[in-house]
Amino acid sequence: MNKMTDHHDNSVFLAVDVGNSAIKIGQFSNVAGDGLPEPLDVIRMDSRSPDFEALQAWIPKAATHCYLASVYRQAAQEIVDWMKSQPTIESVRQLRHEDFPLRINVDHPERVGLDRLASAAAACCLKKNGHAAIVVDAGSAITVDLVSADECFEGGAILAGQQASALALSAGTDLLPVISTYRLDDPPTVVGRATESAIRSGIFWGTVGSIREIVGRMREHLEEDNELFLTGGDMGRLAPYVALDGNGYPHLVLSGIALAARVKASST
Repeated sequence: MNKMTDHHDNSVFLAVDVGNSAIKIGQFSNVAGDGLPEPLDVIRMDSRSPDFEALQAWIPKAATHCYLASVYRQAAQEIVDWMKSQPTIESVRQLRHEDFPLRINVDHPERVGLDRLASAAAACCLKKNGHAAIVVDAGSAITVDLVSADECFEGGAILAGQQASALALSAGTDLLPVISTYRLDDPPTVVGRATESAIRSGIFWGTVGSIREIVGRMREHLEEDNELFLTGGDMGRLAPYVALDGNGYPHLVLSGIALAARVKASST
């Protein structure tokens, strides 16, 4: 059977989300079906130094197809080259904006990050009919995107993630140090009594405030009911303090990639 058309019968396929900081790969059961696909298992690697040994031990031993969405071209090429070298990977498909099952109402659809489109497509499967959706993805960058009630991606806002903010603050000043934000298990005190703690306060609470403000302003302009969906590596830590009524979905982007895989499979 042709390698490019037999993926309807695969028991497992891979969805790959190549971000600026992390590569996340999910195993999904058969590409056909209804509703939002949920990963059976997920592996996470550093985008700048992927652990291919761990990945080789993790990928299915049976014939598998791979669907990839990327916002980091160099890391994506490394993953594609590696996947193509594996005997059990029968095809590797890099997705494009038109592969996602939603309309895109922005100036340049081809420039929209595929992670944004993936999470928006996933939100369309989760939201109620007649409701708009706001999707917040907190990672290396933080995006707050709007999906209309009739499932059209309307764009949104992009701001620097916490670690990117810390790096930019140090790079743009003479004396401020680089502060790691990755290990902040508890929120910092608002009033920092040293330079480092003041920076942590500004970055953390500034991020919380930014998300709340953007979501609030989006909602002011919506006439229809709306739902909020939260995802991304930093969202678990931020969500309790953002204090919005959204639900968390840690693998929203991977599920959206799996939806695009379903569209590709049905069209072949």
